[in-house]
Formats: sequence, structure tokens, C-alpha cells
Amino acid sequence: MLDAIKSLFETAPVLAWSIVGVLAALVVIATMWEKVKWWWMNTWMSFPLIGKIARYSKDTNRAYGHENWLKSERALCMEYKQFVRVISEHDYNEKVEYLVLAGDNGRGLMPGSLWPLIILMVFVEAMGFSYVLAGFTIPGASENVQQYGAYGIAFLISGLLIFLTHYAGQELYRNSKINEARSEWQQAGRERELKSATVPLSKPQNVDQDYPDYTRRINRIGSSIASYKMSIGTAIFVAVIAIGATYVRGQVLEKMVAEETVAQKSSIESNAGGSDGLDMSDIQLPAADQASDNQAQFKAVNDNASNDLKGGWGTFIILAFIFAGLQALGVFFGFKWGFAGQNSNQAYRAIGSGKFGSYEEILHYYNHVADVAQSKLEELQQRVMEYISREGTSNIQAGKHTFRQFMQDEREAQAKDREHQLSQKHSSRQPAPSPRVESKVEGDDQPLSLDSAMSQINALESKEDKKAYINTLPESLKAEVMHALKQAKDAQQAKAAKMNEELDGLL
Repeated sequence: MLDAIKSLFETAPVLAWSIVGVLAALVVIATMWEKVKWWWMNTWMSFPLIGKIARYSKDTNRAYGHENWLKSERALCMEYKQFVRVISEHDYNEKVEYLVLAGDNGRGLMPGSLWPLIILMVFVEAMGFSYVLAGFTIPGASENVQQYGAYGIAFLISGLLIFLTHYAGQELYRNSKINEARSEWQQAGRERELKSATVPLSKPQNVDQDYPDYTRRINRIGSSIASYKMSIGTAIFVAVIAIGATYVRGQVLEKMVAEETVAQKSSIESNAGGSDGLDMSDIQLPAADQASDNQAQFKAVNDNASNDLKGGWGTFIILAFIFAGLQALGVFFGFKWGFAGQNSNQAYRAIGSGKFGSYEEILHYYNHVADVAQSKLEELQQRVMEYISREGTSNIQAGKHTFRQFMQDEREAQAKDREHQLSQKHSSRQPAPSPRVESKVEGDDQPLSLDSAMSQINALESKEDKKAYINTLPESLKAEVMHALKQAKDAQQAKAAKMNEELDGLL
């Protein structure tokens, strides 16, 4: 492969460097894909004659289900909606709290620019011994076939190593968080359970707020026992490859040195017997001197062979350590990037994949996208009006809507859909009084009182429904309800203790 690349640069340098330039451009585009996508959409949106605004401006049909909007207006807004992350501040805080409780706050995914580097490094290292292995896996094959076999073996080995080392590192990080939680649990005297229940991202993150931090972390990791199956398997695989490849390389080296040594000794013996075609009858050396000279040459050949073997084995051992170090680097990358929580990856992506450090930054980015989208929408509305004036259509108007109004309508529609789904879910679980209660009584301006809230809670049978109802209350009323429930619980416990004392006295 390297010979083919070298030959391409020598025979067609322009083509070779063009390929290198295209590959470099693809890497840059892949690394900065979001920015490239944003630039391209804005450019194509306002492109003369064949751009999207130029084509949308000729569509004056009404949008189905949104009669006050034109289809072209909504189509343009939908194009820009994909760049806006529709998330409320409450949802954002829920995702951040999940990451904090899982111990994953501040972490992220492995940068895309590192993947090509680690893949290339592992593939080059695998090529170093896959060519040797190809001679044994494809015995009797031609040199060309063995080269293709070496590429295939290198691809298989490097793919396995990248997968195993990366996930081994993630397993080690996850186990470190589990071990930290277990250590805190043991230091606390094991008074509370280490794991109460798995808390996914879809649940409110305050459902286990009464438990200590180590329990809440385990609830999001999903397991309280550290497992090292992937790490042990990876270590065994790397050791087998390193030792096996070194052994095969050594055997091939010893075979080559032995063959070269035999050839050199045969040449010495042939030269001593005059078999090279020269007439040496006039300059024959004494037998003792001839034997001594042959022994000296044999010793030099043996010494050279021994040095070659020592140097070769030393090189192979160093390469084995380099190979093991490269795999350790892959494990380190897996440990440094990744998450311990079961849904931390989803939470990380939901808040922008590390792009935003706070909700204010999300709002700032939203305002930027909204301003650009509004300018494009106004350009479209102006062209639509020009098209209408040319066509003589007077019953169609454009320019009354904004991009922010479109996003507000989309959020309201999503909220209604979610509310409808929740109401169907609760009605299917419990047909009798629904846990969903309005914050105000119908026809009355007075807010919900503590007595009304307690009566609603007492009417519910399921513990999950009671928790869901309490979470719908205002914060001030919620605190009063929690305090009242705690007092009721303490009173029940005191009553039970008094009864036990009375029973003990009677007995």
C-alpha cells in the first residue's frame, strides 16, 4: 500500500495532492459540520433565481391547518427550526441535575478529530505484524495476495482493539463512580440502602431527593456492583496479540537468520575447496591454517547471526510495549470521555452536547437564529407580495407573521400533545379521580388551599399518583403539603410507639 501511494505521488503528483486536499477538506467539514450546515443553508436560502426563497415566493397556497399562514412561510420557518433547540428552562435544569447527580457534569463525548488519529495509529501498528501473520494464515499465496490478506487482518485487529479499549475505558470510569458511591455509603455506616430504584431521565429528578447523594448517583447509574468483564477481556486480548505477534515475528526472524547463516557457511566451505572455478593448486594453504581460517570465518558468521537475533528480539519487544501503550491510550480516551449514568448521553445531547454552558447561552443562540430566520422570512414575504402584485391576486396577504410567533405556536402544540398523552396515560391507569388537578377551582379566583390539596392526596390510592400530584402544586403550597405530611407521619409513629409501650406494660 505504501509503495502504491509513493508510486502515485511520483507518476501523478497533481492527482495525488488533489486527493489529499479533498480528504483534508472532508475532515474539516466533518469536524465543523454544524457551522458548515448553517452557512450552506443561509447561502442556498438567498441564492439568486434557484434559491429556496426564489422558489418559495411563487407558492401562495394556504398552509393546511394554519389558514393564516402561507405554505411557503411555514416551509421557511421549518428550515430554521432544525437549528433551534426547543427546551424550557425547567427541562434544561432537569437535564443538568441528572448529569450532576450521576457524576457526569462537565464531561462530554470523545472529540471527532481524535477518532481518525487513533484509528490511523492502531491500523499502522496492526499492519506491522499483520503482514507476518498473513504468511501463516494464507500459506503458499503469492506476494500480492499476502498483501491484501495483511490489510484485511490489520483491519479486523484494529477494529476490535478500538472497540474493546474504548468501552473498557468507559467501564473503568463507570466502576470508579460506583466505587466512590460505595465508599461514601460505607463511611456513612450503611444506614440507608445503597440503591432505592433506578431513576431514568424521563422521571422528575426530585423523586429521590430524600436519599443521600451516593444513593441518588447509583439510582442513575443503574447498578451498585462494579463489573470488570470488558476490561479483563480487553487486557487478555491485547496480551495475546502482543505476545503472539512478538513470538511469530521472532520465529520468522530466527528462520531468516538461520537460512542466511547456512548460506554463508556453505559459501565459505565452497571457497575453501576451490569450487569457485579458480585454480588454487599453486597457493594451497597448510591444512591447519585452512581449518583455522574456516573456523574464524564461521565464528564471525555465528557472531553476526547472534547479534541480528538479539537486535531483532529487542526491537520486537520494544514494539510490543509500544503496542500495549497505544492500547492503554485508547483505554485512557474511553475513561476520559463518556458517561456513567444510563441516560447521561441523552441528557448531554438534549442541552446541546456541550455547546452551551448555561440556559442564558441557549437563549442567546436562539435569539441569533431567530433574528436570521426573521430576516429571511421578511425577504420571502416581500417577494411574495411582489409576486402577488404582478399576478394581480388581491385576496392573499403576507407579512403578518414572525418566526418567533411560529416557534411559540409550535411549543404550544407540543405542550397540548404532551398534556393529551399524559391525560390518556393517567385515565388508563386509574379511571377514578385523576391526579391532575387545576391550580384554581372553576369559577373561583381563590387559590387551592392546604385542606383541599390534602383531601385530593388522601383521595388518591397510588403512591406514584400522589407524588405526581404534589409535583403539580405551586412551590409554596408544595412546601406546606410536605410539612403536613411529615407531621402526620411523625404523629403516626408516635402513636404506634405509645401503643407498643402500653402493650409492653400489660405483658
